[in-house]
Amino acid sequence: MKHQQLMAHRGGTEFGPDNSLEAIKVSLEKGYDMIELDLRKSKDGVVFCFHGSSKQFVLFKIFFKHLTFEQFKKKFPFVTTLREIIETINNRANIFLDIKDEDITEDELLGIFKGIETREVILARIKLDYLKKFKRLPANWIKVQNGASVFKPNLNDLNEAGVKIWESMIWGYTKSNIKLLKENGIEAQPVSWFMSKTKYFNLCKRDNTVWFNTDRLPKNAIEEIVASRKGVAMQS
Repeated sequence: MKHQQLMAHRGGTEFGPDNSLEAIKVSLEKGYDMIELDLRKSKDGVVFCFHGSSKQFVLFKIFFKHLTFEQFKKKFPFVTTLREIIETINNRANIFLDIKDEDITEDELLGIFKGIETREVILARIKLDYLKKFKRLPANWIKVQNGASVFKPNLNDLNEAGVKIWESMIWGYTKSNIKLLKENGIEAQPVSWFMSKTKYFNLCKRDNTVWFNTDRLPKNAIEEIVASRKGVAMQS
C-alpha cells in the first residue's frame, strides 16, 4: 500500500444499501482504493455480503443465519454473493473482508477467489484464533485484527496469527502502542468509534495510517485527501 487508502465502508453506504453492487459501483467510479465487505454465510453455504442495522445485526445471530441465501435475498433484494461482488471489483480496488461468520473457512474463500485477479485482499476478524486457521493465503492477502478493545496488543498472539495491521479502540491506540507495533512490523489503525469525525481524520493524518474510513470523515475531508495526492504526484 503506497499511500493512505480511501476505504469504502460497507461498500460505500453513502451511495446505496450496505454492501450492495449499487454502492460499490459508485465507490469504484469515485476511485476509492479499498472496498470493505461484511461477509456472512447462509444456511445452504453461500458466502454473501451484508451488515445491516444494529437490530438486523442481532437478528442475524438469532434468526437470519437459519435462512437459505434465496430466502434471505427475498427479505433484502440488494444482497449479493461475494463472488459476484469481487467479479465486479475486478482488480480495480483492494478488498477488505470483514468476517462476520466464523463458519466461513479458508478453503471456501480461496475457492470463491479462484480465477479472479485481485490487488491486496485484507482478511479481518477480532478473534485471533480464527485468523490462525488461515495458513495458505496468497502473498497479496493481509491479516488484520479489527476492533480490538484491549489496552495493549499481545505481540506473541499477533505474530502467531500472522497479523500485519492492528485496529484498536481509541484507548488502545496510543503512541507507545503504535511505536511498539511498528518496531515489530505491524501497522496500527484506530477504530473511529467514541471520537468525533474530525478527531478520527486528524489521527489518521498524523500517524499516516493504512486507511481512512470514508463514511466516518468530516465534510470536505475526501476532497482534501485527493488534492494532497495530486500535489504529491505533481512534485514527484
